[in-house]
Amino acid sequence: MSRTNFSDPENRITADSIPPSPPLRIPGKIPLRVLAFPMNNEDIVRWVDFHKLGREGLGNHMKFHVFYKNAGKYLPRHCARVTVNIGNRRGERWAVVVATNNSQESLDMAQDVEMIEGVRMELQLTESPRWFRPTK
Repeated sequence: MSRTNFSDPENRITADSIPPSPPLRIPGKIPLRVLAFPMNNEDIVRWVDFHKLGREGLGNHMKFHVFYKNAGKYLPRHCARVTVNIGNRRGERWAVVVATNNSQESLDMAQDVEMIEGVRMELQLTESPRWFRPTK
């Protein structure tokens, strides 16, 4: 999954590229959903290398830990919960959350195109975020 053209204007987030929000979470009835940017191992390694984080010669398997500890410093404050396990079949196991259906305030963030575009650019991704049901 090549993401080298992340700054191409064609990849810019628009209101139309953000999927519709799910209903507000109701425990036991409507499950938690997260609007998130999925990332595979290649994405994470590229991000860590770009920011020159971690010691020289650090193995790719350790770069995930570096990403997990440091990505929040580069993202908006509410992205403090940097990663969730989405365990999907596209090789994207982890995702950076930008909104949830856990509260109306968080659902409103799913409409903040400027903030979501800023996260996409920081993560150097080409795709729009998607709604996921986190796995345990």
